[in-house]
Amino acid sequence: MSFNPFRKLKLSTQLFALVAITLLLAGGLIAHAMMQVRSTQGTLQFTIDNRMGSGRDIRNVIDALELAEQKVTLVIEGGEEATAAAATLQAAISAAQGDWGNYFLASMIPEEQELAAATTPLLNTAYVRIGQLLEKLNTGATADLVQWRRTQLRPAIEAARGNLLRLFAIQTKAANLDLAANQTAYREALRESLLMLAVGGLLALVLALMIVRSAMSRLGADPAQAAAAARRIAAGDLQFEMDENQGGNRSLMGALRQMKASLLHAKLDYEGQLKGIARLQGVIETTPTGEIISANDIYLNLLGYSLDEVKGRHYGMFVDKEIAE
Repeated sequence: MSFNPFRKLKLSTQLFALVAITLLLAGGLIAHAMMQVRSTQGTLQFTIDNRMGSGRDIRNVIDALELAEQKVTLVIEGGEEATAAAATLQAAISAAQGDWGNYFLASMIPEEQELAAATTPLLNTAYVRIGQLLEKLNTGATADLVQWRRTQLRPAIEAARGNLLRLFAIQTKAANLDLAANQTAYREALRESLLMLAVGGLLALVLALMIVRSAMSRLGADPAQAAAAARRIAAGDLQFEMDENQGGNRSLMGALRQMKASLLHAKLDYEGQLKGIARLQGVIETTPTGEIISANDIYLNLLGYSLDEVKGRHYGMFVDKEIAE
């Protein structure tokens, strides 16, 4: 005995259940796909925000260091007052220190963490030299500024600047790593979606087969065969064979076989009775409106007619006109 939970349900209920389950599976797949797309978008947004922010912070620090040398050149060439240059440089360095702190709050890859840790002491050395520069600018002690820039300021700035440029380049590498991770996650999500689609399709197919099997069990044969058999029985054609193996007694074909057998038995019994009566007495067959269809020999001989003479005429011909009226 096979397991089929749909066997006792109405066929219409089974079909509605199949549609509902299919829609549920489709809805689940769509929801899963949307969640994966949202996750992918979130990863991309993180990459954009994190890497762009880190690159901007590093670039600001580099610009501040380069600004120190630019201000020295302007002061030496007389293009800017020493105190004004000092004020501008002080603001830029303060902002750069804040940007460097923000940069450390961002997510880093291992290589980047190691390089950033090594860069911090170099930056501190550069800031010390820039602090000395600010003191010279504010006090007007700029006589040895050219020599001091070449021997003290520039080496410290170049050492920090070299590491900062490497960190800036790493942002592209880190972004590519994030992108690769995102693509891996996307492929994994695609595999999961395809697996869910396959499992859902298989489940829907199994349910459909169970429902079709249940429907065929109730019909006992193809619907077209059952309809053809029903039409022949309704037309009075009872002299045809029906396969006993098509459907059980509770199926539609089984019920049609039983109905055909019952009608055929009743017809044969009726015809047998008519034949028995016809052998003993006169019998006439007419339409509901009284036209003669046939009559046996006893009836015709009794009244003195042949079948051709009476067939199609009204049975009132056998009585006087007054009685017929």
